[in-house]
Amino acid sequence: MEEIKAANKGADMEKLFNDDQKDFLNKASIEVSWKTLTPFGPVEDVKVWKDITAEGLDKVTAERWELPERAGNLI
Repeated sequence: MEEIKAANKGADMEKLFNDDQKDFLNKASIEVSWKTLTPFGPVEDVKVWKDITAEGLDKVTAERWELPERAGNLI
């Protein structure tokens, strides 16, 4: 819980990602700048689908997060 509180303030975001998630990002050639990653929380609702298949992938977990509306540019 403390890691989530810290991440919501923009600190230690990398700690919220497990090794499998970091490995996925690496295999997908996605570089993350952990120090500039912006939290979008708090999350209002999450839907999770486990063990789905997609072309070239087996047993994927997909998540859809509902976030509060925010003002300004996010990107």
